[in-house]
Amino acid sequence: DSRRYDRSTLRAGAKRTGLIGSKLAGVVVVALATALFVFADRGAGVRGRQPYLDGDGGQVTLGEVLNQPGTFPAFVDDTLTGAYEGYADWFAKSSERTLDTYLEFVEGFLGVLSTNATVLIAFAVLGVALERYGRDEPRWLVMFMTYCGVASLMGYPLGTDIQGAWAWVATHVVVPLAVPAAVGVAWLYREAMAARVDGDDLAAAVFAVVLLLAALQVGVTAADDVYRNPTADDNELVQYAQPHEDLDPVVETLDRAAAGGAPPAVLYYGPSGDAYDTNEALVSKRSGTAFWDVRPNCSVWSNSQPMNWYFAVADATVDCERSATDLRSAVENDPPPVIFAVPDDPTVPEGTIEASYEKEVYYTRTIGRELVVYTHESWT
Repeated sequence: DSRRYDRSTLRAGAKRTGLIGSKLAGVVVVALATALFVFADRGAGVRGRQPYLDGDGGQVTLGEVLNQPGTFPAFVDDTLTGAYEGYADWFAKSSERTLDTYLEFVEGFLGVLSTNATVLIAFAVLGVALERYGRDEPRWLVMFMTYCGVASLMGYPLGTDIQGAWAWVATHVVVPLAVPAAVGVAWLYREAMAARVDGDDLAAAVFAVVLLLAALQVGVTAADDVYRNPTADDNELVQYAQPHEDLDPVVETLDRAAAGGAPPAVLYYGPSGDAYDTNEALVSKRSGTAFWDVRPNCSVWSNSQPMNWYFAVADATVDCERSATDLRSAVENDPPPVIFAVPDDPTVPEGTIEASYEKEVYYTRTIGRELVVYTHESWT
């Protein structure tokens, strides 16, 4: 009997071990598949951003591995290596943090959340309290998403390295907290319905008013920050790289010029030699190669943003000119629809340009960076 019991125990133990092993293997497979799909190189991506211009950084893309299954080992190696390097770079930023800078970023996150996600945070707190203390067995999804939101609020300030980036990185806090917030909203709604059924009109009215005010606050906040005052100084959603002024006139001209097949639709101008200013230049130095093929390759990405995005969307042809003499010749012989330059550039032949172009100056940041836009009279 004891031997039969031992064999039965061994078989049960082996079965449990096999079951645990199969579950662990499933977790590994799902985690690996998710990581490969999320971090896989997509190749060219959007128009205007073709990667690996110098040809040295090519990776096996998701599309290539689907068409050529034999490249799967290289695909796995490239993807996981890229993910590791990306996370290593991200976590390395946290090592440079001091307590003061960390608290500054935490304050930024709290500011944008308290101003633009007030209702969600309030209902999330209510939902967590109800879930944790109002149920015999809290639901794992609600508690897990709560932990994700809190961990994101504590962790993302460590890895965020751009002032004002909390304006959009706070999304990583808002999305998971939407689950416990939904619990809070559902509880309030059920209480309102129960009060109505019980004939307690006062309680039902109070609950209804709270829900109505919450909905109105969400709508007013969205309308004010997104539509009415999208660039206001006190708008917590504004990040310094966001244009301060309405670029629609420039974008509309750009779209029409690109659709009309004007070659090029836009001409960047920037001097070279002693007049070259790294901090202001729209046009890169003639020498050197780019790792990322960000169109136009001749532009300085950090100084010309956000115009590059509009070029990509419009599929516009963009070129650069470094010589004032050649710029004057282009204006006189084959004038481009739009010319970009920096303010107070003494090398710009303004007399020649302004004879047939209209000049406007735009802020391409909230403060501190201006772009001179010359639009040809035939395109105004």
